[in-house]
Amino acid sequence: MTYYETLGIDEDATQEQIKTAYRTLVKKYHPDVNDAPNAAAFFRLIQEAYETLGNPALREEYDRSLSGSPSAKVGTESPQNSQCDETPDTYTYTVFIWQLVY
Repeated sequence: MTYYETLGIDEDATQEQIKTAYRTLVKKYHPDVNDAPNAAAFFRLIQEAYETLGNPALREEYDRSLSGSPSAKVGTESPQNSQCDETPDTYTYTVFIWQLVY
């Protein structure tokens, strides 16, 4: 799952579309209003996606990493087989949220 998928936007989304998607998801998944068991973890994932895509320089770097690296996608591999530093809780929650969102 990419940051674009996390925010539910296209890869060619404008900064305004990114901000709108972020605000919509924050209102829906903030731990104070969503009592899902892993709401806080998904909230952090939404924030991470926005921090990257909302910054043009970081977004450009992220887009370059997507072009050839399957590890740039969040939650696509199990933690045991992944080269990234995701914890099992983050991985499990990413899969759980992916099922809720999509």
